Amino acid sequence: MPMFDFRCDKCEHDFEAFVRASVTPNCPKCAAESVTRRLSSFGVGTSSSSGAGAYLGRAKGIAGIGCGGGCACH
Repeated sequence: MPMFDFRCDKCEHDFEAFVRASVTPNCPKCAAESVTRRLSSFGVGTSSSSGAGAYLGRAKGIAGIGCGGGCACH
């Protein structure tokens, strides 16, 4: 299941949820049913020659974490 970002229309709480694309969860803070799906960034991972993967976090530029270079995106 993919992770989506949401914002509660009632209390304006931002949260993430692992849900199917057709499902809209209730707000975990106030339980409101009216939430808006927000544009999400994507997760980036790498692998090494030893086979151990390293999670780099969400899209380039967040918390100073990038793609690692070599992809011509900077």
